[in-house]
Parts: sequence; C-alpha cells; structure tokens
Amino acid sequence: MTNQQIEERIRKYVPEIKKDFIGIKMWKEEPKDVPKYEGPLFPGICTQIGEVLTTGRNFYTTKEQSFCQAANMSVGAKPPLTEEQWLKAHQGHAQLSRDCKSIEIATKYYQVEEINLCPYPKEKNEAVQVGLFKDIKDPDIVLIFSNPLGGDIINRAYAYSLGEIIKGFGSHGGCRFIFGYTYVVKEPTFTIGDPEWRQFIGMDDNEITLAFPYQSLLRFIDDFPEPAEYYRNYSRMMKFFVRNNPKTYPTPELMSNYRFPIK
Repeated sequence: MTNQQIEERIRKYVPEIKKDFIGIKMWKEEPKDVPKYEGPLFPGICTQIGEVLTTGRNFYTTKEQSFCQAANMSVGAKPPLTEEQWLKAHQGHAQLSRDCKSIEIATKYYQVEEINLCPYPKEKNEAVQVGLFKDIKDPDIVLIFSNPLGGDIINRAYAYSLGEIIKGFGSHGGCRFIFGYTYVVKEPTFTIGDPEWRQFIGMDDNEITLAFPYQSLLRFIDDFPEPAEYYRNYSRMMKFFVRNNPKTYPTPELMSNYRFPIK
C-alpha cells in the first residue's frame, strides 16, 4: 500500500481530518535529491510544517536555519544543552512565555519531567526533511491533524488491531513531545500542542496533533476500515439510545434492538 493509499484509507473513514498528512524524515547527511530551504526559519520545524501544508513543497532544513533549539535537539540535529546553557537560554525565554512561576519549577518541568518522558535522540542528524506524507518515502514520523472525534476513531482502530494504548501529552512545545517521543521511543502519541506549535502550523482551535512512527501506521492500516466504521456507528448508537431511553442502562439486550448504520 502506498503512502497516498494509506492516507486516503484513513481520511475516507475519518472525514474530520481537513489537513494533508505530513511526513518527516531525519537524515544523517544532507540529502542530494531533496531541495534545501532557502534562508532562516522562524521559529523552526513547526513553521516548516505550516509552509508544507500551505504550498505542498517538500524540502529539508539544517540546524543553522532553525531558531528553535528545542526542535533541533529533539530531532538529533543539536546536542542537548548543558545545565548552564539551559539556565541562560531559559531566562530569556521565560520573560517572553511566562511558562513557569519560578526557576525551580521550570527546572523540574524541562530538566526532569520532559527528559524522562521524551528522551533526546542519541544519534546525530544533519537535516530534517518535511513534506506531504504521500511524497516522502519511508518517513520517520507521520503527522495527522484532526479534531478529538477523529482522533478517537484512529485511537480505537489502533487499539483494535494491536491492543496497545496511545499515550498523549499536554505540553509547552509540540516539537519536544512529538519528536522527542515518537522518534526516540518509537511509539505513537498525540498532543494538544502549545501556542507556537498551533500558530505556526496553522491549526484550527479544535485540532489536535497525532504522530505515528511510519512503521506503526503499517501495523494497523489493513484492519482500519472495520473498527473505524464500527466505532463511529457505536457512538451514534449510544447517542440514539440515550436520547430515546432516558435514565435506562443500555444492556446488551436493549442495544441489540439497534442495527448499524445509525444516522
């Protein structure tokens, strides 16, 4: 199944998805057959994603082009900051974002909580390619932007096939949790993002980000139509039942009176 066929299959059963799927690939050396982005990129990979969604372009960037050091570190383009470097960098950032009420709390959040949940890559990468999923062969990460209902359907289908839980995060940075977790831990995740991630990508207020290692998509895409269709109708059936049977527990006997599909 091609990347385009994978995307078409998911979008057929999850029409809540309005944006194209994004593919992200890390390179040990700058690729020769992929165009390089011209000029600096502010703040970083989130802007790169937003530009791809707007233009359909497929290009790569290096750490010298990206202002966002959190993104660079999360994809292995830059080594993690030392404690002294982090303290200096955070002092400036904190004045702008007001992310934590004290340096002690900020240290706990960034230097303990984040690193334990989302470790940095051990390998070094020279470039990050971002493009439409259909245009990138064997991407490391696939991004899907959907509302919570669509995310629920995808999550149900994943659990249906694999019996595994997709873990999600609230965060102070989408790149840190998307790349630091999906790329390193090799498990799918979702995040509500943060102002920069949402703004520069161009996300709607009701959208969340789901991120899958490419191999994870391949593990459940063949089964996808059956659980996706079933659970959408299951949700409709529950709403229909509650509306027509107030204060009645939906026992299997009562629920058996309803048949799919329920509009």
